Amino acid sequence: MITPEYRATIKKLFYHYKKLLNIPRSWNVSIRMNKNIKTCAAVTYEYDKRKFNIVINPKLNKQIDELEDSILHELLHILFTPASTRLDRLLIKIENNEKINVKRVMKNLALHEERLVVNLAKIIGSKKKESNDKK
Repeated sequence: MITPEYRATIKKLFYHYKKLLNIPRSWNVSIRMNKNIKTCAAVTYEYDKRKFNIVINPKLNKQIDELEDSILHELLHILFTPASTRLDRLLIKIENNEKINVKRVMKNLALHEERLVVNLAKIIGSKKKESNDKK
């Protein structure tokens, strides 16, 4: 049975990492539980609609550390979605021998990389602070 405390923990971790990762508020990101999925967690999305659905398997996330890792893992997939979507589209253009503005592609990739680095540095800094606070 899933307790109200477990649900509250999911909600707390979800919103904490969503904020820490600076996931845009305009994106529709939801989280729910499903004990029938085969993995610890999964995310599905419709990037063009900015809609993301995270599913957590409570059977495989009994420990708080496991739950935290699963939620963070799926939110990181969401964080990387803009860059990976652009790369997918670029590869399709390459496969179809379409003309590509290489300078613009390189500039966009650099911008995405910087965004990811900034967000990941925030997470690491936050974890480091949490670790130091526990000492």
